[in-house]
Amino acid sequence: MVCLAHLWNGSLDTSTFVRLIQWHREPLILTRYACVLIGLLLVPAVAMPQSNGVAAVGYWVTPNFSSIVRVTTCDDSSLCAELVWLYEVSIDGRKMLDKDNPDESLRNRPIVGLELFQNMQANATGWSGRIYNPGDGRRYKASVTQPDRHRLKLRGCWGPFCKRQTWRRLSTVDIPTEAALSANR
Repeated sequence: MVCLAHLWNGSLDTSTFVRLIQWHREPLILTRYACVLIGLLLVPAVAMPQSNGVAAVGYWVTPNFSSIVRVTTCDDSSLCAELVWLYEVSIDGRKMLDKDNPDESLRNRPIVGLELFQNMQANATGWSGRIYNPGDGRRYKASVTQPDRHRLKLRGCWGPFCKRQTWRRLSTVDIPTEAALSANR
């Protein structure tokens, strides 16, 4: 079990690995090969970032500070995303509604509070599922990756046509002034 200790503390270097492979010359061949095999199987699991959604949980700012999305883990351990704030929350004093939704019965619901992700399941590189775009009322095949703790990269596709966005963690963003927001619109 020495090989497992080397894996867990991250000190499995080339010379240690070569020594593990050369164990075949010693009497306990089967046990040692099993240890090496287990070690090799554990290396990808230890080295691969976790895609369980815990790191992605939090508040995220969409491009141009147009909205804030709260990402949580759903009951089925998929990733959920709720639109919690909009820069333009109303037009002429009326709440912005989901007016482009293809389901007529849902067109009178406010955009703030909408669930954006659908069936966003963890995979080897992040999450994949579907995303709802209240701007056009469509659901797109989507993938979400997290290159670091402070960014989520989203990709939504409709057939061969894809659009990408990067969301930034709210705690890392300098909140712009009203004048700066207006200038970027």
